[in-house]
Amino acid sequence: MKKGILTGLFALLLCVCLCPAFAAEREPEYYWYLENAGGGSYLETAGQTGGFFLSLDGGGSYAELPEVRAAAQRLGLVFDAAVYPLDNGGLRVEARDIWSTKAAFSKDYSAGELAKAMERAVPTPVRVLCTNGTVTVGVREAKNMYNGDWSQGNYYGWAEYGNEQQLVWSSDGVTWNRCEPYDLWAVTAGEWNGSEFRVAAGADQMVSADGIHWAKGEPIEWRLAKSPYACELGPYHFELVGTEVYLMGQSVDTGVLLPHMGDLFRGTGVAIGELQAWYGPNDTVMLATYDLLGRAYVMPYPISSLDWCLENLSVKFREIEPLADNGTVALGLSAHRVYLLNQSDAQLLRRDTAGSGEWTWVENVPWSSGIQILPYNGKTFLVKDTKTLELWASEDGLSWREVEGLRPEMPTGGYNYVDYAFAWAGEGYLFCREAAEARHGMMGMSGGQWYEGNTKVYLLDEDFRSVREYDFGRLVEGVGYQDGVYYA
Repeated sequence: MKKGILTGLFALLLCVCLCPAFAAEREPEYYWYLENAGGGSYLETAGQTGGFFLSLDGGGSYAELPEVRAAAQRLGLVFDAAVYPLDNGGLRVEARDIWSTKAAFSKDYSAGELAKAMERAVPTPVRVLCTNGTVTVGVREAKNMYNGDWSQGNYYGWAEYGNEQQLVWSSDGVTWNRCEPYDLWAVTAGEWNGSEFRVAAGADQMVSADGIHWAKGEPIEWRLAKSPYACELGPYHFELVGTEVYLMGQSVDTGVLLPHMGDLFRGTGVAIGELQAWYGPNDTVMLATYDLLGRAYVMPYPISSLDWCLENLSVKFREIEPLADNGTVALGLSAHRVYLLNQSDAQLLRRDTAGSGEWTWVENVPWSSGIQILPYNGKTFLVKDTKTLELWASEDGLSWREVEGLRPEMPTGGYNYVDYAFAWAGEGYLFCREAAEARHGMMGMSGGQWYEGNTKVYLLDEDFRSVREYDFGRLVEGVGYQDGVYYA
């Protein structure tokens, strides 16, 4: 399996965007930043100034100008910095002790010297958001600072950050170009829905037909109908299973272990927050695992190797347990336990015994990725979104509609839980719920206040609307119906 597989590894870092509001203060061609400057503690050890980093391509790559670091270490100073464009493409870089008003370092770089320095430039890491197989869209942080007021010999005069979060696109998975527009705020997620790209940027939804030119779309409640611990690219499905990453084709329970990826994040001790895959150059697939800090660990796999592995090395590696079954259709979950995190995630699976009898992934579901399948109630399948506590119903396991009005009134956020129980009673549903506030303390989760309705049994019509109710005055934990008799 290892033969023909590239084992190159790129360690990338994506930081949280700090403040894009200053982007207009500088020409986009000149981006620069100084490590440990502008806001460091006055107790910071002298001489520990990091390097001065410069970008001439709008934040796409940065190279260090090492003379600044060397001067700080030689003089035993913690530097602030400022830059001044010169004629003929040159640049003056000045640095001072953060409590002084005079420059302790000054150097004029010619255009040729800057071009020579840029030969050492390191590309700015990109977090991939989505792809349609031809164009891949991602986001990167372009670090930037702008000159402070050196007439003030204190922190009020320090250079300040003007970082940008840039939306970028690529046709080869390696070379990235800024989108139009590119400077967005709080980009958190993206997807290709089969007809257009969508990106969540703060409270806005940005949409694009080509992944390059973007406009504001209609505000929606953003939901990603896929697990962050699984991704698909063409005929390939990648999935985090325990502490391993598997390559699969169309089979839910058969695949190929990719040991390099599992060894990679186990060796670094990181908690994986997301899997992503996109096409790279020279007929490769780029597979990335992102940790919770946004750092990406990327490995290229030749497409020919992936195809060979699927054909020759695929084995059945797990059993899918049916969690709801109406005798014809069964539903199950493809669960992902997140490495180093006490949380899990799941994708909905479906098996049609009248068809092939094989488990398949259910696509285009309307909920977020964390779900619980309720026991089959005799008429419909029900799924609870474990994050929003919403209910979704389906007769066939493919088409889903939201069930409204059954969740009790409760404050948003915090820790709440709701358990539902249903039984089909011939002309309607028998229903009860247990809802409470879960309080987090030193010893873990404990019960808080109970919400209204825990002592009641409800009779609902076939559209889940309440017809009547009965209050037992005590907690109701389950309901049932058999031979014309109601049970609670």
